[in-house]
Amino acid sequence: MSTRFKTPFVRVAFLFSLLVPMSATAQAETLVPFEIKDQHDRVHRDTDFSGKVVILTGSDGEGSQFNGLWVSAIREALEADPRFETVTFLDVADVRGVPFFLKGTVKGRFPSAEEDWVLMDWGGFFAKTYGFEPKSTNMAVFGEDGRLACRAHGREVDPEVLDRVVTKIREVLSAG
Repeated sequence: MSTRFKTPFVRVAFLFSLLVPMSATAQAETLVPFEIKDQHDRVHRDTDFSGKVVILTGSDGEGSQFNGLWVSAIREALEADPRFETVTFLDVADVRGVPFFLKGTVKGRFPSAEEDWVLMDWGGFFAKTYGFEPKSTNMAVFGEDGRLACRAHGREVDPEVLDRVVTKIREVLSAG
């Protein structure tokens, strides 16, 4: 191999190695395509949410204790807004650390009512895609066009973070 070929090749390889970490840590700016089952083994797809305002809430096991607090706070802050009825919540459980032999037990801990479904993200797809903060409730607000409008996370409800999320939801609803 000639020196002339080696030098440009090394340069390209070096530049490529710099780009790989950036793409691996980049966070999506849209509701990305997915096809994931809930705890009742029903398949849900991104296309089910096309044209809707979506509030994605997700967490790992330790963060799940805060999900209800955040969802209730958001609902309470927006309940008087008639446009809020058009909002869809997309609940995601980041269960990627669960061993395969415990999957049935873990699924059994989720609501048994058919209408109270939660996506079972065994591969951590959403957590990786949207950079979920461990041990927290993670929220992402998407407009009707599927574009990300706001991302936030928290444990106990922080009034400032809640206000920022609610303000963004109102903006997205007004734009629709």
